[in-house]
Amino acid sequence: MAVVSLSHSRDYAEFFRRRVLANIQYWQDYVTGRTTDIAVLDNERDRILNAISYALDIEEAWPYTRNLILIFSSYMERRGYWDVWGQILSRAIKTAQRLDDSASQITLLAMLARLRHHQSRFKESITRYRQSIRLARRLGDTFNEARACSNLGYLFIEQRYFYRAEILCCYALELFEQLNSDHGRAHTHNHLGVFYSRQRCQNQAEYHLKQACGIWQAMGDQHGLMRGFINLGALYARHRQPEQALRYLNKALEQARATGSETALGTIYMNMGYAHRVNDDLTQAEIYARQAEAIFHKYSDLPYLAQVWNNLGNVYLHQQRWDEALQYLEKAREMWRALGIEPAN
Repeated sequence: MAVVSLSHSRDYAEFFRRRVLANIQYWQDYVTGRTTDIAVLDNERDRILNAISYALDIEEAWPYTRNLILIFSSYMERRGYWDVWGQILSRAIKTAQRLDDSASQITLLAMLARLRHHQSRFKESITRYRQSIRLARRLGDTFNEARACSNLGYLFIEQRYFYRAEILCCYALELFEQLNSDHGRAHTHNHLGVFYSRQRCQNQAEYHLKQACGIWQAMGDQHGLMRGFINLGALYARHRQPEQALRYLNKALEQARATGSETALGTIYMNMGYAHRVNDDLTQAEIYARQAEAIFHKYSDLPYLAQVWNNLGNVYLHQQRWDEALQYLEKAREMWRALGIEPAN
């Protein structure tokens, strides 16, 4: 039987630790300078994820690992790598707890909550947001309290819990005004715009969405501006103004392609399909709905998949394709029932 040298084992462990530490420092610096270069990040994604995974087990690496997670998260979320990123965020939260890094834990909890929202894991998303809010209040972190309240409010809008949604978003906006945070104000104006759009209050919705877009434009936030354009397009389509809707949705499409926001394409195509249906162009309505359906299937975005099936059902109703209309309207209703949410208006 071979004899293993303890000193050799310790030397190897130390060598491995140093390599992991150097690697995570390298990738933190690398990604920091390339956050908008989607092609480069696509090419290096697996190596970056491996570096984070190893570094999460080494306490000394935590400051670099945490920073890399924070700057890499937007890319992972927008490109739709939700399952693997959810695993990373869950591990990072446990590491932050173990190291008593409550400030990082607040942010990581909110990031995981947003990711679970994308994945239609609503109960976990709500739980994570509430954990983030409680911890932020305990530490006096007003910015992250407001951000979690705003995002939880948006989730409640989609869940049709409108009373709670309005309270949370208005409270968040008040906090962001006190903090003079353009970032927070823009996101919360956007959420309130969606809220009033769902309430069929066009003037109030338009006001908040244009406030959000104006702030994002001044900040040079292309991704935020894309979200504002999507919501303005949806608002105008809902109020049967298809030309205005398509103007904003085409702007959103340009932004999505420029920023590599692949997951946003489904929402844009879905709303373009709806705008064409309002405009009685049923052929284009079906084409865009099918494009949206493929993307929502790919990312298992179930609420939007239900919505696009509902849109397809209505296209087929107008075309008097009765069997197909019934099939898709029933599929949408069953999905909404399974998710425990009311049908979208």
